[in-house]
Amino acid sequence: MIGLVAVLLMSPATRAQEVEMTVIAENPDPENLPTLGVWYWEERPIVSATFPNVPDFTCDAWCYESATELHEAKAVDGGRLELRHRLN
Repeated sequence: MIGLVAVLLMSPATRAQEVEMTVIAENPDPENLPTLGVWYWEERPIVSATFPNVPDFTCDAWCYESATELHEAKAVDGGRLELRHRLN
């Protein structure tokens, strides 16, 4: 199954007002690794990566044009996210 990924580009001020993280992975090495999280935008699950070494930058992405639906998102050891999808 192939899905396409789109990247949302929001200004830090706009993003800070609109985003409420539902899952955040504890980052064991913030000097070198991004902090990962999941949030929802208009009922779409968004995966977020905040890079501490790039000031005011967060990459937000979602998978679209796919027959899958995000069923569960949880933080796991090592600053990782586990995303479980199901077919519609």
